[in-house]
Amino acid sequence: LDPSHKSALAAWYRERPCQPRVRELGDREKQLLRWSAAEYIAARKAGTVSCSEYARVLVDHMLWYKDTQQFVVTTYDMAETIVDAARAMDARAEADGVESIGPLYGLPVPMKGTMATVDFPSSAGSALLDKCFAKQDCDFTALFKRANAVVMGKTNVPDFAASWVTMNPVNGRTMNLYGNGGLTSGGSSGGSAAAVAAHVAPVAVTEDTGGSTRHPAFQNQNFGYDPSRNHYPNGGNPGISYTNDQIGLNAREFKDVLLLDPVLLDTAEEHRKVADDMAVRANTDISVGTPLFPFVELDFPEDAYNFWDLRNCRTSPALRDKYEQAKEVLAGAGVRVVEEEWPEVPSEWFGRPVNAVLETLFNNRRINNKDYDGIGAPHLHSFTGQVGEWVRTWLGADVSLSAIWDAALSAGDGHAPTGFMSFSAITDESQMRAVSVVQAQKLRVWNQSGSCSSSAVFRMSLTDSNF
Repeated sequence: LDPSHKSALAAWYRERPCQPRVRELGDREKQLLRWSAAEYIAARKAGTVSCSEYARVLVDHMLWYKDTQQFVVTTYDMAETIVDAARAMDARAEADGVESIGPLYGLPVPMKGTMATVDFPSSAGSALLDKCFAKQDCDFTALFKRANAVVMGKTNVPDFAASWVTMNPVNGRTMNLYGNGGLTSGGSSGGSAAAVAAHVAPVAVTEDTGGSTRHPAFQNQNFGYDPSRNHYPNGGNPGISYTNDQIGLNAREFKDVLLLDPVLLDTAEEHRKVADDMAVRANTDISVGTPLFPFVELDFPEDAYNFWDLRNCRTSPALRDKYEQAKEVLAGAGVRVVEEEWPEVPSEWFGRPVNAVLETLFNNRRINNKDYDGIGAPHLHSFTGQVGEWVRTWLGADVSLSAIWDAALSAGDGHAPTGFMSFSAITDESQMRAVSVVQAQKLRVWNQSGSCSSSAVFRMSLTDSNF
C-alpha cells in the first residue's frame, strides 16, 4: 500500500471489514448482554451478579467482534485489564459492603478514542500516538471513575475525530453491524455507537462537533445525547473548535442517559423536579415545530456563499416517510405539531427578507475581505492549535503537528482528516472572532417561538471594523 495514494487507501479500508461470525450464546450470556445499565446496577446491588461476571461477558463479546474494529487495537490487546478492574470492584464490595462501589457499581463504560486516559493509550486515532498514555484522565473519565465505573477501553475514531467515517490506518474501519459490511458506522464516534449497537456495552462515551454523537447513533439505531456546550466537562478531549465540541453519550435505552446524568453531575434534585413537572404536564401543552428548512429541505439561493457548496438538498424518501410518521404519532398523542417555517427577516447581505435560519445558521457575508461561512471553517480555525496543546499538555508526547498531519491519511469523500486540519490556514482571526457574535444571533433566532415580533433582534452588521 502506498499511503499517499487515496484510492489505494480507500480500497484497503473496503477490503478490511469482514462479516462477523454468528456467536452461540447461553441463556445467562444473552441475559447479561441485553441488560441496560440500569438493569445491571440493580442486579449488582441485589447481589445476583458480580462486577467480574458482567465484565467477563462483555469483554468476551467485544473480542468476538474484534474484526469489526469497534475499539482501537491496544484495547483488544489489554482487554483482560477490564476484567481485572471489575474483580477489584468485587473485592472492595466484599470488604466494605456493596454500597462502597456505588453509584455505578463497576459498570463498564467504553471511552471515546479521543479522550485522555491513564489506563489505556490515548491515540485519538493517530498512528503516531498509538502507545501514548495520558499523564492524567480527562475530566469526564475522572467523573466516571469517581462514580465507580470501570473504564472499558477506548473506541475507534478517525484521526482526531476529523471525519464522518470512523477509520484510520492503524485501527482500520469500524463496521456497521446492520449493513452486512456495506454501511459505515458514522463518525467520529462510530466506534462507541457500534459497540453499543452490538451489545458490547449498554452505554458509551461520545463527542460531537458537527454531528459526531448524533448521526452515529442514528446509523447504529441508538439514542444519541449531545447536550448543550459544557454540560459535561470537555477538558482532556482534543477539540476541533471552541464553540461546538461537546462530550456526550450513546445508549440503547434513553433511561440510561437519564440515570447517568445526575450521577455524574450530582444533579439528582434537578432531575427530580423536572420529572415531577413532566408527570403533570399534558401532551396538549407541548408544541413541536417541524419546519422543513434547513434539515429536511435545504434550498440555497444562488447568490448565497456556502463553503460546503450546498444547494438543493433533500432527505431520502425513506427518511422523509419516517419524519412524516413521527409527526403523525406526535399529533395522535395530543402534541401540537406546528408545521410552519421560520419567519423571514431583513438581511443586509442579501438586500431582501430571507428565512431567519438562512440568515443566522449560514450567515453569508464578507469579513476581512473574505467570504464568511457561519456554519463551517471559521469555527474550526483553532483545530490544529487545540490538537498541539492536547498532545503537549495531556500526553507530554514529543510529536510535531506536521508529523500528525502527514500520518492523517485521507481516503476520498467522507474521510479527509487533513481537510479539516487545513481550515486553520484558510480562515483568519477576524473570522474566528466573528463566530461569537454569530453564535449569539443564532441563539436568539433558535429560541424565538411563533412569529417574529421584532425583526430588529436578528439584525447585525459584521464589517471589518467590528473585528
